[in-house]
Amino acid sequence: MSTIQIKRSITTAEPAASSLLPGELAYSEVSDKLFIGLDDGSIVSIGGQVDHDKLQTVESNANNFVLPEADLNTLGGVKKGDGVNIAAGVISFDPTSADMSGLVLDGGVF
Repeated sequence: MSTIQIKRSITTAEPAASSLLPGELAYSEVSDKLFIGLDDGSIVSIGGQVDHDKLQTVESNANNFVLPEADLNTLGGVKKGDGVNIAAGVISFDPTSADMSGLVLDGGVF
């Protein structure tokens, strides 16, 4: 059975430049990061506990984004007007009281 060993350090936070061959891996217990050697002799971090912790936060908060209401100073949100309501993430309007001027549908103005 073959064994793959990764270089490991308990004293250095990051391997010295050119100390890893292209594709060779090294792990630092000091920085808790995994590194890889590149073809040009440089070394880059490809992961570690800090990266893992960031991804855990992204996963748990990935769907918690709320668009701001648009106004004269804020773009990218939803601009509400008379007769337009937003409740529980649903946009609805009362056509009898809604101001339809400037409403854009499929690139055309209503």
